[in-house]
Amino acid sequence: MFKSVYLGNFKAFGPTQRIPIRPLTLIFGPNSAGKSSFLHGLLYAHEALTSDEPNNLDVKRPRLGGDSVDLGGFRQLIHKKNIAHRVEWGVELDTAELQGRLAELLAPVKTVSVIVTIGLEELEVADPHQLPLEGPDVGKQVVVTIPSYEPGNRNQKITVTLGPRVETYRIEVDSTVLLRASVKRRGEEWRMGVDELDTEHPVIHNVVRAIVEATTTAASFNPEDTQAVQDAIDQLVTDLSLAPGPLLPTGVQRSGGPQAEGGQPALFPISRGNRREDLRQAVLFFLPRSLNELVRELADVIGRRLRSLRYLGPLRSYPPRHLAFAQYHDPNWQAGGGFAWDRVRTSPEIREATNKWLGSAFMKTPYQLLVRNLYADDDLYDPLWSTLENVELDTEVDYDRDGPQGSYPIIKDFDREVGSFYEHLRRANIESVQDLVLVDVNRKTVVSHRDIGIGVSQVLPVLVSAFAAEQETVAIEQPEIHLHPGLQAELGDVFVNAALGAVKNHFIIETHSEHLILRLLRRIRETSAGKNETTAPIKPEDVMLLYVQVADAESRFIELRVDQRGRLIDPCPDGFFEEDFAELF
Repeated sequence: MFKSVYLGNFKAFGPTQRIPIRPLTLIFGPNSAGKSSFLHGLLYAHEALTSDEPNNLDVKRPRLGGDSVDLGGFRQLIHKKNIAHRVEWGVELDTAELQGRLAELLAPVKTVSVIVTIGLEELEVADPHQLPLEGPDVGKQVVVTIPSYEPGNRNQKITVTLGPRVETYRIEVDSTVLLRASVKRRGEEWRMGVDELDTEHPVIHNVVRAIVEATTTAASFNPEDTQAVQDAIDQLVTDLSLAPGPLLPTGVQRSGGPQAEGGQPALFPISRGNRREDLRQAVLFFLPRSLNELVRELADVIGRRLRSLRYLGPLRSYPPRHLAFAQYHDPNWQAGGGFAWDRVRTSPEIREATNKWLGSAFMKTPYQLLVRNLYADDDLYDPLWSTLENVELDTEVDYDRDGPQGSYPIIKDFDREVGSFYEHLRRANIESVQDLVLVDVNRKTVVSHRDIGIGVSQVLPVLVSAFAAEQETVAIEQPEIHLHPGLQAELGDVFVNAALGAVKNHFIIETHSEHLILRLLRRIRETSAGKNETTAPIKPEDVMLLYVQVADAESRFIELRVDQRGRLIDPCPDGFFEEDFAELF
């Protein structure tokens, strides 16, 4: 996942905040503080990236959020509904996790951040039909805010709104701006032109050195070549623009001069008498290509990680009694957890993992999941008749109070005959329908999820989300809902194993459960003492505790650090962990 996420002017959050992420990120705090806003920011970015809507940035109901999330459109989600604000969204990546060409380009730095601002722009025009709408990401929707427009009246002015659109883009490396771009109007077109390129940064120095040494006849890059390179870069900055994408720009374009994507010579000749100009031309030709690789590869990496996002809302689906016949998948199929029942029904591996956590060793419920095959009754006629024709019978004496009164036939070996029936059924190759049921192990009774408490039905999608995914990011709101404190604590172990065990998922969990948080702290303490035999090892750097506090009508994230003994280094604001103790003592 990402090392951190940037979020500003989005719903409850005003000034942009950097929100750190770890394999286990828990967000907690009082009601209506803005805890869900962070998750909604991820859903907004996911929808903007994957949507086919003509105005993909004007997100109303992100598909990943199902019925649980309704953002209402850009005018509703922007902070305080003030269209003068600009939503800021971005992510930070650890360069140690990057591969290929992107890792080469960013070798001198430890972190890279990509941040965009999205906003609405109002323009005053005489005729909205004459408004230039060409150019990258220039707002696919035009809203006339003065409905009394009179065609032909040259004296009136009409206010139109462009957007929402990506208005600025920047790349930061180790918190230093490497490249900055913004939307500009040039004549009748709009373009996202480059405003700033840090030519003194080691990333750019390495790129230029590689260009000179690999693509020219110059033997090396000398200090006196610096001015020639600087002249080339100064010229490039005015010529470069970013190619638009659904959320992030997908490359770099050069408006003047040759493009570096094709037709380049094998080597640029560098003459002794014209070295400075020859070097300048080489840089003009090849540097845009390297910058294009940087912007494109960053968009690809961020896009892949956003697409791996999964979301489970706070109100889980309660499917019909017979899951085998629930063919309709409503819009809440993913966010409401309906998918989980189907995954358990169709995957023996997921069913086994879920049963392990439901059983006596962990969550201590009396239920186990079982799949039953349902057959049409007329399809059973031939296998049943074939079995009965060859049943081996025995006799049993019929006794009453006056002694033996004869005998009656019985099946000699009942288990053998049942096995024979199943063998005939298998050979008949009859189509069956698989239905998922629960077995009450204590009472040895088959029940439906509709026959038991709602807690199990609500926790099952959480378990499946934890173990059905692999190397994905799973955002869950209130996983502990309808569970008693003991089971809430056990969920902590579920998340530890799913994040730090074999499947390596990342979890962003919005929770009100102190029991879940305290279980994580306990496992950290046990791991440090070498006494954790229950879960995968867990260290303080694997966990991020984020408290959301409202101050001066603004929500802000407060990071609570944890030490090796599972203790909070930073005091929890607002007495969040003190309320239970106040009630007890």
